[in-house]
Amino acid sequence: MAQKVHKALNLDQKSQRKFIEFYTKELQSTSKDARIFHAFERSDFYSIHGNDIDIALKTSLKSSIITKIMAPDDSKLTLKYASLNKNLMERLIRELLLIHFYRVEVYTCKKDEYVQAFKGSPGNLVQFENLLSNSSHQSTDVFSNLLVSIQVITCNQQKKVAVCSMDSDEFIIQVSEFDDTDFFMELEAAMVILSPKEVLLPKITGEYSKIKDIMDRNSVLVTLLKKSDFQKNAEFLQDLEKIHKFKKGQQHNIHSIAEVKLDNAMECLAATLKYLETVKDETNLGKYTIKTLNLNRFLHLDTAAFKALNLFPVPGSIYCSTTSKNQSVLGVLDRCKTTQGKKLLRQWIKQPLKNLDMIKERLDILECFVENQEARSVLHNEFLNTMPDVLMLTNKLSRKRANLIDVYKIYCVISRLPEIIKVLKTLGCNAIISTMVSPLKDMMQDLKKIQDMFEEVIDAENLKKGDYLVRSSFDDDLNDIKQNMDSLEEKLAKETKSSAKLLGLDVGLKLDYISHLGFYLRTTKKEDKNVRKHSKFLVIDTARGGLRFTTDLIKGLNEEYSVLKASYEEQQKNIVGEICRIVAGYSTPLMNLNHIIALLDLFLGLANVVQNSPGCYVRPQMFPASERVLQVDELRHPCLECQDDVQYIPNSVDLKVDENELLIITGSNISGKSTYIRSIGCAVLLSHMGMFVPCESAKISICDSILARIGATDDIQKNLSTFAVEMVETASILKSATSNSLVIIDELGRGTSTFEGLGLAWSISEYLANTTKCFTLFATHFHEITNLADSLPNVKNYHLASLVENDKLTLLFKVKPGPMIKSFGIQVADIAQLPKSVVTTAKQYLSELECSDFISASDPQRCLKIDAYLEMIKKDKSFDFSLLASLF
Repeated sequence: MAQKVHKALNLDQKSQRKFIEFYTKELQSTSKDARIFHAFERSDFYSIHGNDIDIALKTSLKSSIITKIMAPDDSKLTLKYASLNKNLMERLIRELLLIHFYRVEVYTCKKDEYVQAFKGSPGNLVQFENLLSNSSHQSTDVFSNLLVSIQVITCNQQKKVAVCSMDSDEFIIQVSEFDDTDFFMELEAAMVILSPKEVLLPKITGEYSKIKDIMDRNSVLVTLLKKSDFQKNAEFLQDLEKIHKFKKGQQHNIHSIAEVKLDNAMECLAATLKYLETVKDETNLGKYTIKTLNLNRFLHLDTAAFKALNLFPVPGSIYCSTTSKNQSVLGVLDRCKTTQGKKLLRQWIKQPLKNLDMIKERLDILECFVENQEARSVLHNEFLNTMPDVLMLTNKLSRKRANLIDVYKIYCVISRLPEIIKVLKTLGCNAIISTMVSPLKDMMQDLKKIQDMFEEVIDAENLKKGDYLVRSSFDDDLNDIKQNMDSLEEKLAKETKSSAKLLGLDVGLKLDYISHLGFYLRTTKKEDKNVRKHSKFLVIDTARGGLRFTTDLIKGLNEEYSVLKASYEEQQKNIVGEICRIVAGYSTPLMNLNHIIALLDLFLGLANVVQNSPGCYVRPQMFPASERVLQVDELRHPCLECQDDVQYIPNSVDLKVDENELLIITGSNISGKSTYIRSIGCAVLLSHMGMFVPCESAKISICDSILARIGATDDIQKNLSTFAVEMVETASILKSATSNSLVIIDELGRGTSTFEGLGLAWSISEYLANTTKCFTLFATHFHEITNLADSLPNVKNYHLASLVENDKLTLLFKVKPGPMIKSFGIQVADIAQLPKSVVTTAKQYLSELECSDFISASDPQRCLKIDAYLEMIKKDKSFDFSLLASLF
């Protein structure tokens, strides 16, 4: 039971009553309904209250906090509360924003009134950037400020969707308007490509309820705004003109931007600007570029395919850990050293290319790095190993939150560029020259100015000690302070010399400096007794670097030095501010530099994957979509082969136009059917990313989409059964698949009666083979469907081989031509160690059913007729039962 505290949070009785009234009236009702979490900043700690404690316990902190009751003496008002230190609060906020998709508001007390100090949401992390980037907590999510707003316009029974995507990290706005179906398949593909964490909608009823379902499937937070927020009016156009970055010489008129003519998309942008309060922050003015969102550039993945291929790890998991890094494609491929490289890898996985030339260019670059191990090692381990996130530093500069340390980090990056360029040029790859070397050389002309300015302004001697100070020659007051600091350092040097003489150490005694300790003396550990026998010396600690100690004189000089240093830093603030302002003016080349660093890091990481994987990765031969080929020899699954104690058995696939367009894959349970078809989907995706494929050889033509129906799960949130989920996903596939799509279907029709499931599976596979004519992998336990290959020349049967001897099942995990007429479910049950009596009874029932003359399960047409007659009986009690005679 929580303890009642009368002097809670160091507040007097009146302040407690006032706070409880504020919290209960203004905040408590919103915590659950709107997924909003509230916290209060209280000098050196934070407090949380009421429903917000429940949120913290449920999502992140579990049992890490102690709950108490705020109970003023003369009032019946009470409110539970908990105190959190800074580290615990930062961890909680990070997980609420990035993993659990809550909005977060932090309040502080000013003049006895509680006001909002910070706020953020999954799509608006700007005010929490420092907290998120400095946190040591690892997560699967590299955070980004991407927010999407959506509108649906219905005209003449045709739906048009307007979308606006706003990236506050890279200052890019993308807009689009496109026609869509009742299932909003284009919108769902757009959500997979963009992967926002938050979406703005004008309502969640009617057509928008379907959009909310899509967002729920993609784990996207939906924020409901007023319809009046979606307005393209004169005030909005003025605001847009303020934040837009016009090109040099371009007329400063927002109507000159072609995208402004997309009225519905502009209404979405208006809602976004209002929600983010973009114009109120003057650092956003003149920064944003507006582009058309071109979704056709990318291979489309539906949500089912995205999940079925295990592209990303479970939200919240630490995917880079030893135990879980091989559970997803991202975990296998991520060998990046930098934050920007990791972000770009995620983007490439979500946005596979359809442009053959661009894919081949990526493959050329990757192949070059694979073949040049020495250059790869130097670039990755020496130059990129400690590379900072240049985009984050640039944004700090643009938002006036940067300091001299941030400028120094940028200076260090620029200083490494000449050596990076030198190594890249030795590779002799034209694609590397055009995409990296030439742009870097062009940037150096501008970035060299930052380097020269920093070297002119910074005090190099103090920089060696870890102090970021401006040269004293820039200001008379700084010069005076510097002289006093130098005088103290001379006294410290004399004290060091005196101490060395007392200890009898001609060498081996050093005067060191660390910012949090100041100056101190250091010698080897073997001098421990020698130091301790002198009362003059005060031992600080014994560390790996030796024995650290001080004297009363050094302590006194340290205090004087700290005061002078603080005064120096205060005096240099205006100069540092001007330096940051100048460097912020180079934001465009710095952001371009960030992209090239990300590109280089990603290629180096992928090359390391190719070279260090358990089996070989090869460069795929890519063909135009018109040539339609999918031929992969000895293919392996990228995740499964990396797991411990797995001896992976590779398999091949050969799909050809009019010959092998649809493969019906049968086999026993746990024989590897699902793994086989998923590995093919992964191979297609990797090749379109510009990545090598885990196989012996690969010929793959350009696909326009990968569509999947894999697994059997209920969707409790939407009150959909397993079968309903199957039908929704399959309907989406049938409506959107083209001849250039890859369709993957596993175990369709299991959620209803056997005959209904068989009928649907048969008709769906027949439709894909006859009408769509796309490459399809159809895994099933309905063995009757294998008869489809007898009537359709582009359908072929394959099976995962198994052996049964003495009623014992041995799985071979090898794909062989032809159908398998049994699923060996009872043998699998035996492997799973069901009770012997249950297995024996099951065998008896199976034998009786197989010998029954009632119906031949091998005649699918008869199955379909029976189901049709059953439906007629249900609807019409006067049904002529003599019709059934024709079936027997």
